[in-house]
Amino acid sequence: MNCQAAVKQAQLSNYDLLLALKDIEILGKNIDITALEYIPDLSFQVTAPASTVEFNPTNLSNIRTGINGGLTAEYLQRMPYNADTGIKYSLDYSINYTNRIEKLEQLVQKIGIFYRQEIFSLPAETRTIILQKKKLFYLNLSTGSIINNFAYNVKTAYFNNLREKHILSNNSVMYSGDEEIIKAAEIKFKSGIIPEYALLDYQADFFRSRAQYFNSKQNYLSAQRMLYFYLNEDPETAIQFEDEDISSRTNTVFDIARMIENALKYDQNTADMNFAIFSSSRNIKFIQENLRPAASLQASADWNYTTNYTRSNALQGISMGASLELGYSFLSDSFINYLKIKNEKTAIAREKLRLEERLRFFKKKITDDLSSLEAALFLYNNALERYNYIMRDYEISKQRFDLGAINSWDMIQSKNRYFDAVNAFISAKYNYLLLYERINKDYYLE
Repeated sequence: MNCQAAVKQAQLSNYDLLLALKDIEILGKNIDITALEYIPDLSFQVTAPASTVEFNPTNLSNIRTGINGGLTAEYLQRMPYNADTGIKYSLDYSINYTNRIEKLEQLVQKIGIFYRQEIFSLPAETRTIILQKKKLFYLNLSTGSIINNFAYNVKTAYFNNLREKHILSNNSVMYSGDEEIIKAAEIKFKSGIIPEYALLDYQADFFRSRAQYFNSKQNYLSAQRMLYFYLNEDPETAIQFEDEDISSRTNTVFDIARMIENALKYDQNTADMNFAIFSSSRNIKFIQENLRPAASLQASADWNYTTNYTRSNALQGISMGASLELGYSFLSDSFINYLKIKNEKTAIAREKLRLEERLRFFKKKITDDLSSLEAALFLYNNALERYNYIMRDYEISKQRFDLGAINSWDMIQSKNRYFDAVNAFISAKYNYLLLYERINKDYYLE
């Protein structure tokens, strides 16, 4: 498995991304809920038949009884731009008797339509939806940041695992060799071939080597667990991880302007500032609408049809009307709204200052990061060159030791310099890779 494959597999169980997607889903549903304000409202009301008895206590000969019932249906359509329209139909049936056997039976039907328009203001739902959609836009951008940060964490775990694996391998070779050396030294001391101080040198070096080996083993196991945690795999699966070549990351041409643009685009702090500016701008527009005169245009038409079954006749009529209502607040509301606008403009100016400071921050940061990357590459090349020289020195030291030209302590020092140089070279390589990937994360190079 290579690094890119590890990132793809780990993304399948990216907990932060899953949470962010749930937040996006919730906000999307909230937008839908707000938009549902414009769904037609259809209502029915039924008046159950009811008996009535009317009489005058001073004249019991005039008793009136009856049954009344009705049905009302209303269709209300809320529309954008503070407009409402609707249709209403009602039906009332009644039959009444008196003790003189007089009967009055009639059916009254009414149909009415109306239209109402707020002229100078937008509905609060429109403003809410606009703000929610902008928030959704920035949330979608934040998922890119989450994916990028998570990919960096996986790459960090991947490179740490490789680094600790190679360091453990190097220390294992040193430790195994020192085990053989200490056994041979003890035999030579007992045989009187070497003095006690030489044996003590070997023993001290052996304990150093053993501690270094076990420490590197613990570091490797910890790095391995972290990588397998991201991959959601059991370490017992023993996945073979491919090494990464540093050469593919040493010839990158950095487009600083594009890198700063990317950093600002996906930066969560910058997104919060931009949303605050957008929100304050919309608030100003909303408040300014409230400063306008309130105007409401209304129009209606009603048709009435009454059927009198007792007299076998019918009456009908049509009524229409229109009105325009105007209103304006001169005192406290106006002053309060003007102050609110002033506060929102101040908030916008504050966020713009923060954006300018954020831009200055990234300009400095990118200079520092590229300088650090250049230094890391220098240290890598220096560690490689140093390793080559020390490896040659180690080979010569072994030859000189065999000839008796240097003592055991000098040989131990030469050996330790060699294995330390190997570890330093390994660390320098992965330090560069990790720093490169951090820059990739911060400025979205890929």
